[in-house]
Amino acid sequence: MPSFIDLTLIVPEPNLMRRELSTGGMNRIIDVEKVLGYTKAPCMNASVNIEVNDNSIVWNNGIFAVNFEDGSVHVKKTSAPADLSCSVQALTRFAVGYTSLCKELEYQTVDIQGKQELLFSLFPQKEMFMTEAF
Repeated sequence: MPSFIDLTLIVPEPNLMRRELSTGGMNRIIDVEKVLGYTKAPCMNASVNIEVNDNSIVWNNGIFAVNFEDGSVHVKKTSAPADLSCSVQALTRFAVGYTSLCKELEYQTVDIQGKQELLFSLFPQKEMFMTEAF
């Protein structure tokens, strides 16, 4: 069952049940630029620069400028300073919503140099339920 459902409120005798977290999904970003292009645009025009490090796929490395203008999203590589630096594994987790960027920062898996509140609003944790295991 999805982790966001609290069975202790549904089952008449919760002492008889066991609860454990088991992740069965597997994600891997193979095109950072394309994935960042699917980011939901905030209400206002804005931009962020996200630096990604990928030890396996060369084209995923670099700083990506994500520009939000009038509800559309444009992504391109840039040489401007990064607002966020992360590995492709961390980006995968918070881009799909498995975790939030805020939580990733708490666990020190990302570095934020600027625009923290905007970045947090772009990458919240989402309610997920993966029915297929790998």
